[in-house]
Amino acid sequence: QAVRSSEGSLRLAARMSKLGAWWISYPERSLFWSPEVRRIHGVPEDFQPTIETAIGFYPLGIQSRVAQAVEACEKRLEPFDFETEFRDSEGRVLWVRAIGEPEVDPVSGALRRIVGTFQDITEPRNAALALAESRERLSTAFWGAGMSLA
Repeated sequence: QAVRSSEGSLRLAARMSKLGAWWISYPERSLFWSPEVRRIHGVPEDFQPTIETAIGFYPLGIQSRVAQAVEACEKRLEPFDFETEFRDSEGRVLWVRAIGEPEVDPVSGALRRIVGTFQDITEPRNAALALAESRERLSTAFWGAGMSLA
């Protein structure tokens, strides 16, 4: 019962923070998405993602960057962390943050998994942009009116 309660709390926290988990298992390169990652992508619970379909959600100009980040993590064990534009299954434009880190077998040194998080950061990003625009307009009005700061 404690485990079920904890799982429920984690699901609520994931939904509230719009943060989900994902991983790629090796050597088969199979991809897993948590329910929140599926929700951000706008796909049903039974959707079976592949690395290729996951990369396909990014705009064309960004897809190669995402593929290179995954490849660098696979081959050179380099973690990645980026924020970028993204389109869900309905074509809505979102901003997301994706983090991935290699998980290596301690004995063989072989890559076991790439584990990561995926977060919808559209709202905080838009709020920060609106604040920056407001500051810019205020600054332009202030200095443009010939005012000075004492």
